[in-house]
Formats: sequence, C-alpha cells, structure tokens
Amino acid sequence: MIESISYRNIIIENNNNLIKQITTFIVITLVVFLAWGCLVKLESASVSSGIVIVESKKKNIQHLEGGIVESVFVTEGQRVNKGQPLLKVSDISSNSKLNQIKLTLISYKLQYMRLIAERNNKSSFTPEIDFDGNPLLNSEVATMIQNQKSLFFSRISMQQKEISILDSRLVGAKNLITSTKQMIEQKEKVLNYLDQEIQMHEKLIDKGYTSKQKILELKRSEASLQSDIISMQSNIEDNKSTINELNKQKKAVTDRNLSDIEDQLSTVRNKIVDLSSQLQSQNDLQSRTIIRSPSDGVVMNMQINTAGEIINPAQTIMEIVPDNDKLIIQTLIKPTDIDVVKVGQNAEIRFTAYNFRTTPLIKGTVTLVDADRSMVKEGDKENSGYKVQIMLDPTSLSRDKELNLYPGMPVEVYILNKEKSPISYLVEPFENSLSKAFREN
Repeated sequence: MIESISYRNIIIENNNNLIKQITTFIVITLVVFLAWGCLVKLESASVSSGIVIVESKKKNIQHLEGGIVESVFVTEGQRVNKGQPLLKVSDISSNSKLNQIKLTLISYKLQYMRLIAERNNKSSFTPEIDFDGNPLLNSEVATMIQNQKSLFFSRISMQQKEISILDSRLVGAKNLITSTKQMIEQKEKVLNYLDQEIQMHEKLIDKGYTSKQKILELKRSEASLQSDIISMQSNIEDNKSTINELNKQKKAVTDRNLSDIEDQLSTVRNKIVDLSSQLQSQNDLQSRTIIRSPSDGVVMNMQINTAGEIINPAQTIMEIVPDNDKLIIQTLIKPTDIDVVKVGQNAEIRFTAYNFRTTPLIKGTVTLVDADRSMVKEGDKENSGYKVQIMLDPTSLSRDKELNLYPGMPVEVYILNKEKSPISYLVEPFENSLSKAFREN
C-alpha cells in the first residue's frame, strides 16, 4: 500500500517536472521568437514583371505621306549604319509634280526678268535662268525663254508705236506754229506797207490826186490783214495747248506702262515666293522617297518586306534598335505600391530567360517613376499601374560574363522597400482591421 502511494507520488512529481520543462521550453521559445520578431529586420520588396528596353527606345521608321514600295534594301536582323538606305518609295507622282512646279517657277522668274528689263527701258532682253539641267525640261524652258523674248519686243514695240504717234502729232503742232509765225511776219510786212500807202493817199486826197474810195479800200485791206494776224496768233496758242496735251499723253502712256509693270511685278513676286515654298516642300518629299536609318543599330519588326507593298501615312515600317545604347529595365508596379517606390531605391532583377539557380540577381537603381497611372495592354487584357525604369548596376552585370541582354527580354523585378521586423508583418493586418473597425459606411 505504502509502495503504491510512493510510486504514484513519483509519477506525479515526474509529470510535474515534465510540465515545468515543457512550459519553460515554450516560454523560452516565445521569448526568443518575440525577441527575434522585434529585433531582426527583414527586407520587403515590391514585386513586378518587366522587360529589357533600350534607354533611348527603339527608333520607329515611318513615312509621312505613304506610297508604293519600290525597293527594300534590308532584312530582319540586319545591322545598319546611320544614314544607310532602308527602303525606297515610288517617286513617279512626286517627280511629275516636282517638274511641274519647277517649270511654273521658271516661267514666273522669266516674267520677272522681262518686267525688270521693261521697267529699266532696256532695248534687249537676254534672260539667264538656273535650273537642274533636266533634259525633260530643256525644250520647255527654251520655249518659255523665246516666248518671253517675243512678248518683251512686242510690248516695247507697242509702247514705241503709241509714243511715236504722239511724237508725230507733236512735230505737226510745232511745225504749224513755226509756219504760222512765218506767215504772221509776212502779213505784218504787208500791213506795214499798206499803212504807208494809206498815209500817202491821205496826203494826196486834198490835192485831188486820189479818191476817198481808194483810201477806204486800202483801210479794208488793212483791217483784213490785222484780222488774219489775230487769227494766226490764236492758232499758235491752240497749237501750244495741243503740244502740252500731247506731252501729258506721252507721260500718261509711260506712267500707265510703269504702273502696269509694277502691278505685274507684285503679282509675279508673290507667285515666286509661293512656288519657291512649294518647291522646297516637294524637294523634302522627294528626299523622303528614300528612307534612311536614323542611327547605327539592328533592323527589327519589319512590316514591309517586298516591292509593290503599300505604306500607309505614318505607318511603322520597321524598328531600329540602336547600338551602343544602355539597356534598362521597364516595369509596371501596382497602384498600391506607388507610395513605397521612389527614385533612388535599390532593386534586384531576375532574368527569367536564364536558369535562376546559376544566374544571380542583378542589382539596379530606380531612375524614373511615372507621375500618372498608365494602361498597358498585354495580350487581351489591360493592366493598370505606374511605369518604373531601373538602371542596371554595371559592376553587378560584369560578374556574370555569360549574361547577355537583349531588348524585350522578360524579367522579374524586386524593388527593395524599407526593412520591417517579422512581428510587424504579423501585427499589421490586425492594425489595418482595427483601423477600419467600428466605422459606419
């Protein structure tokens, strides 16, 4: 009986010791866990997926006006140099329009030269015109020059004829004045002789050697001569007025021609300015028929491969991935992470195209965070977020010689945030729940 009680006490004591040990272990474990949870810091990160891109981005090759492809000079993946021809667009219509503008411009320039020659009273007109020497234009330009020469001499001749008629009338009026003056001189001499004769007859009438009738006849002749002289003097004044009027008409002809020339010059100048602008635009269009590479790089994503295909205006024909340009990472972070992602933060990048066991994480730094949310289409769905760019650390990249980067490679991005203790990860959900508790909608 006593042995049974003693054995039971031993068992109870052993159980109590075991409980104490378990309790002590649990307490120590909790203390250690709490100490670890409070003192140890764990790194948090914003995780997202992204791609490798060229820092200056791919160069989209486009054509402003579009057209029919005449020749393709490159192939997908080909390396090209800056300025190297990539593709030629048919220039048949642009060539035709360019020649038309050139001919019209030459025509107005010839008109301008002719009008200047007319204004400066030149006796001849020998135009000198510069053009590209296109054989197709030679004959037409020669015809234009001949037409302008003919027009020059025709207009000069017409003006000279008009002036010549007025000059003839002027000469006639002046000759009339001269002849009339001579006639007046003769009549004045006759009048003088007649006056002397009248005086002689008046002295003889008292002696009866003449009659009064004779004296009256002489006086009638004298009056007639005086009337003729007055009429002739009036004719001289009329002819002087005619000369003044003819001189005014000559000046009016010259002024009218000069005014007409100035009006035409103004119109022609405006046409030349307008056509010169059109020619510049057409030359630009002509230069764009050959599309050239904007930089050294590699041809990618060709949309046009053969001659005869049609290019729409501003259509992306191909892309050039520039050489010797830095490769960076672009990713789209969640809108909820925008408050914890800032420029200058460290990041770690995993290149999913390589074996994650043998390829280490590459370090980088956030260099750009978009100020506004973007919509990015991936397949059939659109993702919303903020675009972030990360510059790769050259030292980190150089450690792995077999790591070759290419634009478009997929990556996983870990943007490192501030360190947190494990206990904060456990407490944070409860804090968030409590902050929303006991609030009405």
